[in-house]
Amino acid sequence: MAHKDNPRGNALEILRRVEEGAFADTYLERTRQDFDVRDSAFILELVYGTLRNRALLDWILNRFSAQPVEKTDRWTRNILRLGAYQMLFLDKVPVSAAVDTSVDLAKQYGK
Repeated sequence: MAHKDNPRGNALEILRRVEEGAFADTYLERTRQDFDVRDSAFILELVYGTLRNRALLDWILNRFSAQPVEKTDRWTRNILRLGAYQMLFLDKVPVSAAVDTSVDLAKQYGK
């Protein structure tokens, strides 16, 4: 993984790989070794939470998006899902942090 100091970037990479057919567990195990306990748990929550709620997140995103989520590229689609998951389900993550990091990830990977 390319994001040694970025839990959200690692979660994004795992979500993208899962969408291509990979198993999340394999990448989670490898990735989480590079992080402390807190960040490791955060990555786990981001990945499994986003995957568990993917249909609901896509439905919500489609309600507010000019373009259907399934028509966006894999990077952008997963950045949107990851940001929405943090805003809707994680009480301890400030909305500003979820938005800011999503924008940063979109600048780096999105279209």
